[in-house]
Amino acid sequence: KKYGKSGRKQRNNWRTDTLFIVNKFDKQIIRSPASNLIEYMRYCIRYGQTVLTMMNANNRNTANMGKEQLNEFVLKVERIEEEKWARTLDDFGDDVDLNELQKLKAEICGIPKMRQILENEMCDIVTRILPQIEKQLDEAEKMKEAKLRRIRKQMELSDPSKLKSKCNKFGNTFMANLRHFYSGRLVPKIDVKYRKSWRQEITDFHAITSFSDWKYEIPP
Repeated sequence: KKYGKSGRKQRNNWRTDTLFIVNKFDKQIIRSPASNLIEYMRYCIRYGQTVLTMMNANNRNTANMGKEQLNEFVLKVERIEEEKWARTLDDFGDDVDLNELQKLKAEICGIPKMRQILENEMCDIVTRILPQIEKQLDEAEKMKEAKLRRIRKQMELSDPSKLKSKCNKFGNTFMANLRHFYSGRLVPKIDVKYRKSWRQEITDFHAITSFSDWKYEIPP
């Protein structure tokens, strides 16, 4: 099914693109002969790509460590893990399956192996999603620039001196067009009998309204 019981979308082929990390392998490493340990290691990796690690090979109590102790502990984890493996391999002596165990250990074990796989996975993820992120950033940048242009335009229109200049320009253009219209120059092809002067326009207007002496009336 596409969705599980929780309603969340399930990931197709999740086993193939998941790294399983067994981080307490030291709890199971004491097995003999080598074939038993090999069998258990193969059992651990049956679900997909798996790395067997020992994050605390000497089983130290880290709960009560201070910051400096924890830093020192983390820096030594890889070395202690390798030392644990070296002792384990030595204990098998001349076991007939020792070479196979060493080969399997090199393929699927160790913190360096885990780090290498994680680094490769992260590079792959970044390579795939970086173009999408760049596209989203470009779109966001364009939206921001458009918004800034609108804001700058609004600020320019709010400038008193520019507002006054635009109003004066509009008024002058309006009056020029008004004169040209009533002189016949704006619409030269109109029949003369339909032409009317501004004085006649004002007279006709007052004749059909009850208002007179308009405060801002343009005189003939």
